[in-house]
Amino acid sequence: MSQDQWTFIIILFGAVIVLGTAMITTAGVIRSKRLRAQRSGPGGADTPVPNDPWQRFGPALAAVYARVEWHDTRGARRVLAPEQTYFGYGCAMSLPMLRRSLARDWRVRKPEQAQQRARDAVDRAASDAVLLAGVRGETPEALSERLLALGAPRDVAEFLASRVPIDNESADRGAGMLPSLAFDLARFANLVRWSGSAGLLTQGEVREASDVLGAAAVTVFDGWNEFGEYYALGLQNYTRRGNKPFLRAVEWLRVDPASPWRALSWPGQLWS
Repeated sequence: MSQDQWTFIIILFGAVIVLGTAMITTAGVIRSKRLRAQRSGPGGADTPVPNDPWQRFGPALAAVYARVEWHDTRGARRVLAPEQTYFGYGCAMSLPMLRRSLARDWRVRKPEQAQQRARDAVDRAASDAVLLAGVRGETPEALSERLLALGAPRDVAEFLASRVPIDNESADRGAGMLPSLAFDLARFANLVRWSGSAGLLTQGEVREASDVLGAAAVTVFDGWNEFGEYYALGLQNYTRRGNKPFLRAVEWLRVDPASPWRALSWPGQLWS
């Protein structure tokens, strides 16, 4: 082999080493950045869980998913307390697994994607909830007053009230919507929780989304029992594959004294 060929091989080998080192370094920087975003985000281990019942209510709509997560990760090294996953925006899964789940289930990989998905989810939940309120004959004024009495922020109460249909011609459309709405509220709340835990949504963004989802829930449902029953129906209407862990989670949430739903009253009720 000639000297020129040896020189080329040495240069090529060096380039491969440099490129490999750069790729490893870049991957490390990206991972470190993601970990910092997660630690400092709404779902970080050092982020306190709110004490206000209304602020705990929105995240608790996703408790069925947090319960399955908590059960599946038993034995894993956890850094969060249970209440951070049930009443906050923490996730028991590792960050890589959480990122994969967001990409697979929601096609969310970046903050702007999480923001758009959350906006779409909130808009859909609010639209369906106020449609059902209109079907019941509830006026915008009555809904606003009811939501304010239950603890919803004024801007959220006014937002939902402004969208109540002014006629009852949508009664046929409202029939049969309860299961799908309960299912959507739970999974949308979980989208917000996951996105906050991954550091893709800020504290203000998760709070805003949770406030609207919580207001949509109390607009339509009367308590945890009813919400859980309709969620189970909506889940089974959506798919009959792989839903047993979630159905078991709903039953645990409804009856076990240790469940977060038993610990947190539905707004306006002692427990239902």
